Amino acid sequence: MKINPTAIRHGAAVGTVQVALTLIAYIVNTSWLFDAWFGLSSWVLIFVGMYFALKGIRQEEGNVLSFSRAWGHAYLFVAVNTLIVIGFSIVLYHVIDPGLVDFAVNTSMERIEEVAALMGGSSEMSEAFERMEPEIRKGLSPGGQAMSAVWSMLIYVIPTLVMALIMRRKEDFGA
Repeated sequence: MKINPTAIRHGAAVGTVQVALTLIAYIVNTSWLFDAWFGLSSWVLIFVGMYFALKGIRQEEGNVLSFSRAWGHAYLFVAVNTLIVIGFSIVLYHVIDPGLVDFAVNTSMERIEEVAALMGGSSEMSEAFERMEPEIRKGLSPGGQAMSAVWSMLIYVIPTLVMALIMRRKEDFGA
């Protein structure tokens, strides 16, 4: 497959925007990094960026884009994006502010305990909490974040397939 650089440019652009938003959240209010809206906004950015990347590729290639070509470029888009975002995350948590790992673990544990309390926590839950903290800490290690990138790429198979189905076009129906 001949690679269209538009997918790489758009993946890098969206990754850069995500890095900028992460820095802004980190500077303004670090707890924003762990809010649901922050993760949701990242997903929205990824899908909007992927749509525009595939739309641009389709326009550059005579308004025709096969499913396999659309999927390959969508997947390339998320691969570039993931490398940038996870790479910056490793730098943020382990170079810029190593104390952020403790903050993230504490914030995560507090949120888990809040949910458990709403569910009427039990003694089994408190035992589970004791096992969660080391796992959260392991997930925030450079190796854990790299593994997160691998899992992300596996999870992205489905959304990229959906986007490829939406963006494929066999022939130009345009005016």
